Amino acid sequence: MARYNNVTPRFVKYAMLASIAFILIIASNLVNNITTFTKNDNEQQFVEVSTLQTGIGQQTRFSLSDGSRVKLNTNSLIEVNFSKKMRLLTLIKGEASFDVTKDKSRPFMVMVGERSFTALGTILI
Repeated sequence: MARYNNVTPRFVKYAMLASIAFILIIASNLVNNITTFTKNDNEQQFVEVSTLQTGIGQQTRFSLSDGSRVKLNTNSLIEVNFSKKMRLLTLIKGEASFDVTKDKSRPFMVMVGERSFTALGTILI
């Protein structure tokens, strides 16, 4: 019986130390993952989201917050999503032309279906 009592406290002591080490490892990984997710989320988060649309027989020019301009032809629909890292416009239907304001830190991209186009100059038609 004495031997059993000597082994049990040691086992409990090592089990407690192992449990504490395990909890610390899990907690540090969790904090690291949350910090990484927050940084990536802030960079990708859209700061401007809007929808631009024209009716049948209507043509309209829109000015965007970055100074770029969009001309939508009749019966057109486009989504505008600006983040800190990029300017993304998605043409859902119709026709559009763009007069793009230069911003090397935020590329101007237009998605049409499965294709994407990035403005290298200042005009994207």
